[in-house]
Amino acid sequence: MAAELLLTFAVEESLRRMISIAAEGIGLAWGLNGQLQNLVDSLTMIQAVLRDAATRPATEDGVKRWLDKLQDLAHDAEDVLDEFDYEQKGKVCDFVSFHNPIVFRWKMGHKVKRIHGALDEILKLGGDLGLANRPEVRRDPPRQTDSFLDSSADTSAVVVGREDDVSKVVEWLTESQHVLSEVASMMETSPGIQLEPEKLLDDECWSIINQKVSGEPGSTVDGASHVLHLNLISCGDVESTFQAVDARKLRTVFSMVDVLNRPRKFKSLRTLKLQRSNITELPDSICKLRHLRYLDVSHTNIKALPESIPKLYHLETLRFTDCFWLQKLPKKMRNLVSLRHLHFDDKNLVPADVSFLTRLQTLPIFVVGPDHKIEELRCLNKLRGELEIWCLERVRDREDAEKAKLREKRMNKLVFKWSDEGNSSVNIEDVLDALQPHPDIRSLTIEGYCGEKFPSWMSMLQLNNLMVLRLKDCSNCKQLPILGCFSRLEILEMSGMPNVKCIGNEFYSSSGSTEVLFPALKELRLLGMNGLEEWMVPCGEGDQVFPCLEKLSIEWCGKLRSIPVCGLSSLIEFEIVGCEELRYLSGEFHGFTSLQLLSIEGCPKLASIPSVQHCTALVKLDIDGCPELISIPGDFQELKYSLKILSMYNLKLGALPSGLQCCASLEELYIWDCRELIHISDLQELSSLRRLEIRGCDKISSIDWHGLRQLPSLVYLEISGCRSLSNFPDDDCLGGLTQLKELAIGGFSEELEAFPIGVLNSFQHLNLCGSLERLEIYGWDNLKSVPHQLQHLTALERLEICDFRGEGFEKALPDWLANLSSLRYLGIDNCKNLKYLPSSTAIQRLSKLKGLRVLGGCPHLSENCRKENGSEWPKISHIPTIDIV
Repeated sequence: MAAELLLTFAVEESLRRMISIAAEGIGLAWGLNGQLQNLVDSLTMIQAVLRDAATRPATEDGVKRWLDKLQDLAHDAEDVLDEFDYEQKGKVCDFVSFHNPIVFRWKMGHKVKRIHGALDEILKLGGDLGLANRPEVRRDPPRQTDSFLDSSADTSAVVVGREDDVSKVVEWLTESQHVLSEVASMMETSPGIQLEPEKLLDDECWSIINQKVSGEPGSTVDGASHVLHLNLISCGDVESTFQAVDARKLRTVFSMVDVLNRPRKFKSLRTLKLQRSNITELPDSICKLRHLRYLDVSHTNIKALPESIPKLYHLETLRFTDCFWLQKLPKKMRNLVSLRHLHFDDKNLVPADVSFLTRLQTLPIFVVGPDHKIEELRCLNKLRGELEIWCLERVRDREDAEKAKLREKRMNKLVFKWSDEGNSSVNIEDVLDALQPHPDIRSLTIEGYCGEKFPSWMSMLQLNNLMVLRLKDCSNCKQLPILGCFSRLEILEMSGMPNVKCIGNEFYSSSGSTEVLFPALKELRLLGMNGLEEWMVPCGEGDQVFPCLEKLSIEWCGKLRSIPVCGLSSLIEFEIVGCEELRYLSGEFHGFTSLQLLSIEGCPKLASIPSVQHCTALVKLDIDGCPELISIPGDFQELKYSLKILSMYNLKLGALPSGLQCCASLEELYIWDCRELIHISDLQELSSLRRLEIRGCDKISSIDWHGLRQLPSLVYLEISGCRSLSNFPDDDCLGGLTQLKELAIGGFSEELEAFPIGVLNSFQHLNLCGSLERLEIYGWDNLKSVPHQLQHLTALERLEICDFRGEGFEKALPDWLANLSSLRYLGIDNCKNLKYLPSSTAIQRLSKLKGLRVLGGCPHLSENCRKENGSEWPKISHIPTIDIV
């Protein structure tokens, strides 16, 4: 029965559209009103019988054939009525008719009479099958939906109505093996499966159809003459596909290739989606697609839309986003009188005379200028969704701004943008005041505003549904608006406001009463507030501030000296970046039980932070570029089940955090440029550690090698640039690291004249394990050669030789490198005396070598490897990828 349900969906929708068009009185203009009224009566009777057909069992082949006939006739009838509507709209737009009126009336009258006769026959056949009138069951309240051909409703709807029937249809599609023509012919939009074009590909039903109707290379299309929806996903043999498919019946084409490069009679096409196809132009003849409702040329290299596009009077959706080569639009875009949705992302492609497109619901960008006065928005009362208004500095005055009547437009999101080319004689504050949006606005962005204060309508009473507010580059504003009482505000971003020096009590509330402030706020971001020196939070008895805040980000607030951090129990992410004057965080991290990320970066005067031991959900702690921070307080034993990543870069730490050795959940540990750190110990309990990096810690003299060898999960290890490190075991530094795949090691104390025995023994051990795939080895000035023990690493795929800068270092790399039989990449960096690679014979033995890179600091070798005249070039010319810097 599911197949019949899907088919009745399709037919019912076609009938509904036909009744709507025929009842609009278009026949009056052509002297066919009586015939069309008779047609409406017949269609209404068919609708009632159709409801009975939907209840019949799937075994009734006669009902199925009856539905097929009705669907074919419904499509023909819809096309005829569409022609009436098209002709009428053409007369309205251009004051001309495309046909001789007498001939057109005779021709269309004949078609209407034929369809009416066929409907009578179908009604009679239905009676013979026992189909009876079934009254319509009305649903209360009615639900507005989006259809494939009329996407005028709320854009959040995807599939609505008749949910049980839709489930049966989907089950039938997924569990049965039906021929392509049967599936495709039934996939016509209907009240039960109603889809907005933008989301069509995401819908479950269409995804299934997409798999069954795709024209793939080498595929055959059985029964394809009845196909209504075609998806060409690759070039393949397009011509053979169209020889099998009757283009005149196609109503939907999704294509990755150009299907308009040859004459095809797409007489019934409603949807043409050429997104990401190989087209560079559309033919002028596209205007012959009179029934077209949806056209998408996004993500193509199309250079222009033909001047005939405006003759598509039925077109409801036009998309041309990410068309970088598209320079201009047709001149008479105003003639697209049915256009509801216009999608583009280039501010230079705003259509001329946009005010004539009075049905528009989607207009992403409007640019004020000589060709586009802001008053053009006055007539677009159906606008919904998102709108960016650019170049507001070109608005003359308050009266000019008021003409846009934005308060009457139920937009979800508005973006107001001013540029630097402002008119100094314009009162910008008056202009913004006159641009007051509808009270139901959800998201508002004000960018480049140069007024000193914000308008009075930016209050909770006027914008009580506001959820997102962004204030960007409002360079002259000295005081922030009162925002603490916005009951639905979830995201607040303030950036580029250098004249705001203090965030005080007036930011939170105009009254002094105890209340919940920012009750719904989830994200707060302060960015580039270069003049901000002080940030206060109300701390009166009973005050609650930011009870729902989940993400707090403070970036590049160079003068801010302290940040309040009390009572943020819902906080999940806390980021501080580039606050050069920040010395402390006021308050404690008590109650921060939800915090998962704490990141502090580029705060050179920060000397202390609160204890993190109460942040029991902390997953990642990242502190970077705080050279005055001497400790990370708190017992990390409290974080043993949560902490996975700990990064400490350029700090003044004298020791690792207390209790760190208990963090069995820790997976990554980074210790970089902590120049006061002397010892690293107690590593053996870090059983989950996969990555350990110790780099540039000048004073480290010892490492817990015994504990290091007991890290069974370690995959990546780096110990480099620790110029005081000279304490190594004699036996094996890295024994037990059976999972190690990448190792970066070296750059030890200048007192050592060779790599320590324990490290060299480790190379032999790692060879036996066979796990090491990548090695970066760092030298120092006293070394004379690369350790020959490396030649045993036969599983090694990448080798990088770095920082062998000593005067006594060998002039040529050794031939034993040829023993690295798995080597695919060789890199050499900062080896200033090195002149030559291994011999030609040795390099030829590296049969898997695909890449060679010689970086800076190797002047002699770089010169010798030049393609033009380098002595080493003949050795390496066969390597596919060579990079000489």
